[in-house]
Amino acid sequence: MSKSISHNATANHDALRFGLDGVKGDIVGVHPLQSLRESNLRSLAEKKRMGLDLTYGSALNLRMDFDRQILSRFQRPPGALPSSMVGLEALSGELDDFGFEDYLNVPQDSETFRPADMHHGMEIISVLASVAVIFIPIGITCLFASAHVVEIMDRYDTDCIPSNDKIAFIQSSETNKSCVRTLTVPKKMKAPVYIYYQLDNFYQNHRRYAKSRSDTQLRLKSAEHATDLTCKPEGTTSKGSPIVPCGLIAWSLFNDTFKFSLRSQILEVSKKNLTWKGDQDRRFGKDVYPKNFQSEGLIGGARLNESIPLSEQVDLIIWMRSAVLPTFRKLYGKIEVDLQRNDKITVEIENNYNTYSFGGKKILVLSTASWLGGKNNFMGITYLTFGFLSLLFAGGFIFLYMRKPRAFGDPSFLSWNKVAAAAAPAAAESSTHLD
Repeated sequence: MSKSISHNATANHDALRFGLDGVKGDIVGVHPLQSLRESNLRSLAEKKRMGLDLTYGSALNLRMDFDRQILSRFQRPPGALPSSMVGLEALSGELDDFGFEDYLNVPQDSETFRPADMHHGMEIISVLASVAVIFIPIGITCLFASAHVVEIMDRYDTDCIPSNDKIAFIQSSETNKSCVRTLTVPKKMKAPVYIYYQLDNFYQNHRRYAKSRSDTQLRLKSAEHATDLTCKPEGTTSKGSPIVPCGLIAWSLFNDTFKFSLRSQILEVSKKNLTWKGDQDRRFGKDVYPKNFQSEGLIGGARLNESIPLSEQVDLIIWMRSAVLPTFRKLYGKIEVDLQRNDKITVEIENNYNTYSFGGKKILVLSTASWLGGKNNFMGITYLTFGFLSLLFAGGFIFLYMRKPRAFGDPSFLSWNKVAAAAAPAAAESSTHLD
């Protein structure tokens, strides 16, 4: 018998699934046991088909052939993972069978064996480098936009009150709370110049405070009695009449006022287009008017004009949108004229709001805006941090790969190959003795 077995060249080969044929596949023949087993499997499949035809009719076999054609088309694109024909193997029963290579314990003969490919191991470096290339320019752009915002900050709560008994001074209705401040413009500020008041150590996100409101009452005139339990103690008056708007948020409305002048000319403060359009149109009713607001007991903040509907109470609408952090800014108005460098702006402040009882701070802020908003370096620093970290990790992985590259997997170290290698000398020696 010849030791050489002719290669079965007529067998169909799926190049997309198993890769291109190599020289080894053209010269190495099929093992006789493998040919015998495949022939036996084909015979069993024909017998099973005939049995199904006699039992259920030819329609079942046609249906199974149709399903087999569909399932044979589902494949992965070329890459690190081989294609898997789980559906087809389940339909044909091959999923429960051991392949010929499983009997011989030789992984290289397996249909799905693929050697290690370092190209796919470098993909993480490409991803990290891409993140760095994208994030670093975005961070620089954000910082550049923030750097062009001109901002003036003036803390006035300490200078606009006597040093003795601040709480008694601020709570008294007889003390003069007027205060005059002078602000110097460091750079040209193009209109509009936005005016903010900033409060520190004021927790609008406190659960009891944030729930103390009635959105239904703010929106509907017919719901003025919908003060609920959450509005207490600012839900009704001592006589039981509803307070509109009710709750602690509205009751603590900021009531400091600011008047600006430049070279003895008054700078008008505009209140137009300061609020979100959705708030004015949907959350605050056009036919809902203040009622019994700040009318008795302890006065918490500003009073409201009862002839103006809530949808036009700009200061109230801005204040009712609660802040998340204890330090926050809220928009007061805007100056719609340019301010030149070294201009001296005189600000007349009515220091009415009580932040002294809880150790808060009050700061007046004048600021321009960029396409990104006000002055805020956080976003730019965040993008730069993630970008440089990604670049650092990518460089570290490249250095490790160049210094100590990962070796390709050697199948000879697999446990079953070790057993086969140990048994090979004994088999050769036995064959020699037989000869």
